[in-house]
Amino acid sequence: MEITITSLGGLGDGIADHNGKPVFVPKTVIGDRVRLNITKETTTELRGEIAEIITAGENRTIPPCRHFDSCGGCSLQQLKEQAYKDFKTQMFHSALRQAGYDLPDASVTFIPASSRRRVEMRVYRTRGITQMAYFRPGTNDLLPIEKCIILTKPLQAFLFPLGKALGNLKGVEHIKSVKLTELAGGIDMLLVLKQELPGAALLELAEKTDVSRLSMQVNNSQPKIIVSRRPTEIILGGYPIALPADSFLQSSIEAQENLTAFVCNHIPHEGKIVDLFSGIGTYSFPMTKAHKVHAVESHDGMVSHLKKAAKKHALEESLTAECRDLFHAPLSKEELSKFEAVVINPPRPGAKRQVEEIAASAIRRVVMISCNPGTFARDAKILKNAGFNLIHAEGIDQFVYSPHLEIAAVFGR
Repeated sequence: MEITITSLGGLGDGIADHNGKPVFVPKTVIGDRVRLNITKETTTELRGEIAEIITAGENRTIPPCRHFDSCGGCSLQQLKEQAYKDFKTQMFHSALRQAGYDLPDASVTFIPASSRRRVEMRVYRTRGITQMAYFRPGTNDLLPIEKCIILTKPLQAFLFPLGKALGNLKGVEHIKSVKLTELAGGIDMLLVLKQELPGAALLELAEKTDVSRLSMQVNNSQPKIIVSRRPTEIILGGYPIALPADSFLQSSIEAQENLTAFVCNHIPHEGKIVDLFSGIGTYSFPMTKAHKVHAVESHDGMVSHLKKAAKKHALEESLTAECRDLFHAPLSKEELSKFEAVVINPPRPGAKRQVEEIAASAIRRVVMISCNPGTFARDAKILKNAGFNLIHAEGIDQFVYSPHLEIAAVFGR
């Protein structure tokens, strides 16, 4: 089948028409004339992959990564820079409009590539060679990666020696994935395993790779620290905070700094703040400079570390915390009444039930940080229907070359 791409969908796929039915083709641009291999057909749509680019659209460029065509990670490297920025900006404003708001001057901040400080990879082994790998598009097949251009330079430089060291690790076949985080003191590594590996072998791995910390996690158990050779801390609001293994961090330092500034600049000058989906206190600790803060998070390990850090820095009067599943047990409108404002940073599914309680409460100021424009639009519309105005919003493109976007917004009534 030969088609011409006429638009881009919300996930970045090119869209064409075939006999009145949409055809979705990843890694294309508007104006591309392509020959397809059809990979899926339903009564409502077709999906295909490029067999040949017959004529390239004017906004097509050479992808900067050698793995782009075969990798299931990035999906927008084929776009010229301005077309890429236009796509992300349109995504941002589309989410605002879906929620019932319109801020024509609201803009997107673009984080440069080579900024992602955390990654999860697989181990690829063949013919005596071991390499780090991602999945190929839409499959469980592994693609060995020589260099990933969206990672920070230290993480990029770490991939080859890590693969070489894992090749000599006894029990390497039991590794499900490897999670890496770049911190100021070096690389923090967590091995997710099918079964526990010998401690001596892991100590040797830590020495060979010079990681700051090496931990292992068997299936869904709590991570177990094997060795901690240097401090694994991050700075939040000027406070050094110990980082639990497998804890959530914003993908880039630049994005974290921008989002923290947004939160602190848009909460009220006085009153107690509740920080929902607080993680390890990314926003809670900075907010204690001027407020009393109550942090709520479902991950008990993160809550425990947050409490320990608050005690270490003598912040018990300013920062309290509780472990609570906000999806199934959201703070009620009555519980919310003791707070002046809400900061909420939900994961990709959003926080519909919690936002409904916020909407029904007496809260007058909400700062929302969302990594999913779709669920942002849904949750923000709940606030809109409850009488909230959108005061300010910013998009932050920290998921470079992907169809994802961080949105920060402040609502008031």
